[in-house]
Amino acid sequence: MKSGYIIYKILLTIVCFLSFSSGFAQINLMDFLRPIENKVFNYDCFFVRKGDTIFDKKQYQYKTVDVNNLKFYYLQDNGDTMSAGPNHFLFSALLFQKTQIKLADFFFTYELSELTLKDFVNTVPAMVQPNDTVRIKVGDRTTLLSGFKMADVEIPTYSKKINCLLIDHTDIWPETTYRGQVWISKEYGIVKWIRVTGRTEYLIIDK
Repeated sequence: MKSGYIIYKILLTIVCFLSFSSGFAQINLMDFLRPIENKVFNYDCFFVRKGDTIFDKKQYQYKTVDVNNLKFYYLQDNGDTMSAGPNHFLFSALLFQKTQIKLADFFFTYELSELTLKDFVNTVPAMVQPNDTVRIKVGDRTTLLSGFKMADVEIPTYSKKINCLLIDHTDIWPETTYRGQVWISKEYGIVKWIRVTGRTEYLIIDK
């Protein structure tokens, strides 16, 4: 009887430890993804085309649209206001709720005025574990968000390492797969983004 009680206590301790460890490892995506309206971000960018490295600069700004008294965000390119969907790694307008972030896929800015709540069909949970995989399905494209972990990143535009949430980003199409990564800081937002196209963007931070 005593040995059974000891085994029970050991098992209970293990379960409590695993529960605590699991909760401790949770990452609140809201802390990293919730934008600040009208905040401006400047980026140095580069990509390789036909063997040549091409450099570019971008300025993005979070804008909002109201749908049924709910505010959703999108990331506007101040140098090209025609399209906005591709400016964010989620390729979506973002609607923040208590337990999830709802996504509406779009490309051109004029589509924003046509969005309704029914268009926010994909969701990203507010809380994730490091080994979670979030699936976002849009037409023939399936986007996977995975590998959630905290990591220091160095960028050419800043002298110090920045602690960020690193997310692996995979786009799966019927005949091919593309992979990218994004580093997001609570303080600065998207610090570094390697797009699935290979284009890399670094946030310019005032030193």
